[in-house]
Amino acid sequence: MNFGPYNNVLGEEAIRHARSYALEAEGNLAKVYLELGNTDQAKRQLDICTQINPKDCWSYIMLGNIYTKQERNLDVAEFYYECGLEHCSEDGMLLNNYANLMMEKGNFSRAEELFKKTLNLKPVHPHSYFGLALLYRVTGHPEESLKVLERLFILMPKTPGIESTQIYTEARNLYSEIKVEAESKTSTH
Repeated sequence: MNFGPYNNVLGEEAIRHARSYALEAEGNLAKVYLELGNTDQAKRQLDICTQINPKDCWSYIMLGNIYTKQERNLDVAEFYYECGLEHCSEDGMLLNNYANLMMEKGNFSRAEELFKKTLNLKPVHPHSYFGLALLYRVTGHPEESLKVLERLFILMPKTPGIESTQIYTEARNLYSEIKVEAESKTSTH
């Protein structure tokens, strides 16, 4: 069938749809392999996803997470998070995960930079507030940590989603711990 000048447009659209379906299928397969504990096969599937769409942020996040948590190869995790940032510089999950990695590697200034960038994004990413507060505590700045947590509590919805409930609980616990530490320091002086 000949559609005249529309042949190329129809062909490109069909290719785009096929790639979209393939990316979704490969990504779902990667999730299955990961759930089954087959990280090698999950990594292969995610690499296929990045070949189908080099701008697929989710695949870079997943690869970074695998290398951080399962493989414990922090340099390779950093590589994947950096690749993701090239294409998705405003993705809150990517920025947060990368900031946590930098904190774990002891690169506190880079972690702070990434956490702060996430704080300026919408929607609010409570994990980044918690991460920045934890960073300030670890680096000996409890008063800054308290300020970050107080900002989080102001932004916290009245009924947080199930995915955020745990982080808000951890944030409240961290706040209480820092307050107790501060009070014990002032009472001993």
